[in-house]
Amino acid sequence: MSFPILIEEFVGPNGRGHAMILMREDGAFEGLVLRTERAAQLDHACWEHRIEDYEVCAVSETLLPVEEMINEELGL
Repeated sequence: MSFPILIEEFVGPNGRGHAMILMREDGAFEGLVLRTERAAQLDHACWEHRIEDYEVCAVSETLLPVEEMINEELGL
């Protein structure tokens, strides 16, 4: 199995912001957020988002705290 594994993706209201939850090799869940402000600074098309464009917003051994943090970050 190849890590990290994509568990879930999120899009903020009106397409503002994007996030994803990955499972790392150690079994922890990692929440990554691409904020609208950061996306506007990138020199590539929005559909070309790269993992390095995202910021880590949460890491946890369980999924729920990461989902909650992403919902808060994106205003969901």
